[in-house]
Amino acid sequence: MNIFRKSIVFTLIGMLLLSGISFADGTATSGADNLLKYGFIAGSDGDLMLGKALTRAEVAVLIAEMKGKKQEAAAYTKISGFSDVPVTAWYAPYIAYGKANGYFKGGSDGTYKPDSPVSAQEFAAFMMNALGYSGDYNYNSVLSFAATKNIYVRTKGYAFVRGDAFEALWETVNQPPKGSEISLGVTLGKLKAIPKVDETKPVTFTAKQSSANSFTFTFSETVKEPENYSVQVTKMLQPIALSSKWNDARTVLTLQASTSIFDGYYELKLTERQGSTQKTYEPISLKVEKERIDKVLFQSDTLSRYDAYKGSIKFNTYNQYGEDITNSSLGRKLSFNTSTNPSNPTVDYTNGIVTLQQGSTGQSMQPLSSLPSVTVIAYESTTGFSTSTNLKISQGNDGIREVRINGIIDSYGFSSNLVYKPGKTYYLDVSLIDTYGNIIRSASAINLSANGQEILMVNSMNEPNITLIKTAHPTNSNDVAYQIVFNTVPVHNSQVAFRAIAPFATQNSSAFFMATVVVE
Repeated sequence: MNIFRKSIVFTLIGMLLLSGISFADGTATSGADNLLKYGFIAGSDGDLMLGKALTRAEVAVLIAEMKGKKQEAAAYTKISGFSDVPVTAWYAPYIAYGKANGYFKGGSDGTYKPDSPVSAQEFAAFMMNALGYSGDYNYNSVLSFAATKNIYVRTKGYAFVRGDAFEALWETVNQPPKGSEISLGVTLGKLKAIPKVDETKPVTFTAKQSSANSFTFTFSETVKEPENYSVQVTKMLQPIALSSKWNDARTVLTLQASTSIFDGYYELKLTERQGSTQKTYEPISLKVEKERIDKVLFQSDTLSRYDAYKGSIKFNTYNQYGEDITNSSLGRKLSFNTSTNPSNPTVDYTNGIVTLQQGSTGQSMQPLSSLPSVTVIAYESTTGFSTSTNLKISQGNDGIREVRINGIIDSYGFSSNLVYKPGKTYYLDVSLIDTYGNIIRSASAINLSANGQEILMVNSMNEPNITLIKTAHPTNSNDVAYQIVFNTVPVHNSQVAFRAIAPFATQNSSAFFMATVVVE
């Protein structure tokens, strides 16, 4: 970890839970908003890097802070015993402390993988262990177990990132540890309990559509007994099935649909149970507009080039509620045209990347590198949405920063050891990292070539015994993974090696990965 990144991590965990304020106004709607608004976390120039991953090493430090044991963990002198955790590493005492206290165990191969990004499933397990539930849940169903504790660990985009972790983190510190009725933050003296509501004040509320698939009721005061409130939503007198959830301050009730709500008029009727009777408030009628594309934003004003002819730019598509719908069914209706030749670029909706080309080797037309700028037009024909952007051209080949081999996964996409079993399928998980730190696995990007050369080449260093076949990723058919094929039957445990080369990468153009073939 470089010095800048390390300072960001310690700034975050150092400020976490240092405020004694109760979140009672309900104005912020996300975990990151809440934590930032009240000074619980900080980034560089306000950048929380919400789209980046948390590493397992960073989470080890975070758990020590959550338990109020940061100083004790930092001074911990015993070693972790994990083969990939050097005793001189800055995170070594935190990992050793966490292991000793049962917050995590590491992998069956004796490693901890400190630099690996944390998945939603792993983060849920970390949070449950921090609250004292180690051993009370099955790892395969830890996400649903965490939900029973009012902690919802979700992956909103393609991968689990810091923004997702902040949502779950805020819910965790507002929940009690096992065997207690007082939240973790209050137990540690970091947060104050929510004050009692002045029952003499009447409770008033407003309702609105807050996203493409949700309504919200916002109350003027904290609701003392939210379980006494229910809402019926109907369209043309037909009830609509919606799930409901209160915010932590108990001032906002969100009604969520599993898909986008159809346009039309809806009636929302709030009922309050008062002892043995019920009070039904005046129904609210809301008109729902059809979801539409509202804007398309590019990550930079400069197109990054792979070579003299090809380049790419990251984009995000938003609906009228400000939600990122880049990879949704509506977002995928967005089309692009460019001022280059050819004018129809390659679009990776999964990661939000447009790759365009101007000319090619052997042609007489001007290459992309010689153009002062290009125009990109994004449009959606059914609604008439259209927008255009002029992009400058990068002076150098900087479209790809590095290549990474993330490890071996099974047919479910889970990290796995390479245990030889007939019929068992394994994949090598490989990704490119672009100029902006975005992870690229999509076939539309990885299958590109430049100057007649592939932008990513992956092979086994144990051929012909083991070979790799480029195929669809087991968790996303639009992405690429490399199936590991045993051409001979291994007779004993042995080491194998894999190599990935990205010839146009500006920093790390090659990556190697060693694994042990285990014969049972």
